[in-house]
Amino acid sequence: MSRFFLLDRDGILNQDIGFIYEPHRIIIPEGVTEALLHLTQIGFRFVVITNQSGIARGLFNSNQLEEFNTYLQSLYVQKGIWIEDFFYCPHLPQITGECLCRKPKSLLVEKAIAKYQVDVKNSYMIGDNPRDVIAGKNVGLKTILIHNEPHSHADYHFETLVDWYKNMKNWNM
Repeated sequence: MSRFFLLDRDGILNQDIGFIYEPHRIIIPEGVTEALLHLTQIGFRFVVITNQSGIARGLFNSNQLEEFNTYLQSLYVQKGIWIEDFFYCPHLPQITGECLCRKPKSLLVEKAIAKYQVDVKNSYMIGDNPRDVIAGKNVGLKTILIHNEPHSHADYHFETLVDWYKNMKNWNM
């Protein structure tokens, strides 16, 4: 069993600037590289769990999304951070109907846990939306919300990634 951080993509690994699928538009948020390097050094691994309704909306396709994710992964590899995998939901209930994979539902989280033998009791879900927290809580992960307003279900709440990183360095993980 391995310790993991399950990461939301937009708003955590790259700035959330809307429906982003073009690699040249990637902006790495301040603090995330340092945080992930620290977590790598203390034995954590990473997977991404992301809702990508731009596919259902017809704004981009799965090949474009996968190219974007590969490029994003390469930017982190250059910094010494390995992202094991990207799990994404392409659905939007208003267009495609209900699904089991769109956060806050937890199917993608469960798939990641099974595929990578995630040590749930010692792993975390981090995101910038309450639906990320709920998806993590549904499977027993500790949760971190990066948002300007707290959410009652999050185990930890920080306004920015920099705040999280500064605080996280002092945690006993």
